[in-house]
Amino acid sequence: MAGVLIASIGNAAQFQNGRQLAAWAGLVPRCHGSGGKNLLGKITKKGDRSVPTALIHGARAIFCWRHKHDDAMRRWISAVAARRGNKRAIVAMANKLARIVFRILHDQEPFDLNKAFA
Repeated sequence: MAGVLIASIGNAAQFQNGRQLAAWAGLVPRCHGSGGKNLLGKITKKGDRSVPTALIHGARAIFCWRHKHDDAMRRWISAVAARRGNKRAIVAMANKLARIVFRILHDQEPFDLNKAFA
C-alpha cells in the first residue's frame, strides 16, 4: 500500500490540505448544489484507481480487525459503522487514511494514533 501511495502521490506539497488529496484520490462525496442548498452524492470514480483501491483495502483491514483492539481509531470506525453502515464506514476510514498520509508526507513527522483520532 505504501509503495502505491508514494509512487502515485509523489510530493505532498502539490496539495494544500488533506481534503484535496482525498478528493484527488476520489474519496470525497460529489457535491451538487444550487440556490444555497448543497447535496452530497456518491464518491467519484475518475482518475487512477490504484490509490483509492489501496486506501480502501487498508481501511477494510482495519475494519475487519477493529474488535481485536481498543484504541481511538477502532472506536471511531465502529461509531461511524453504527451510524452510517459498514460500507460507508470503510470509505470514511479510507478518506481519513488519505488525510493522515498527507499529514505524514507534508510535515515529515511520524504517525501518532492519539493525535490523529483525538
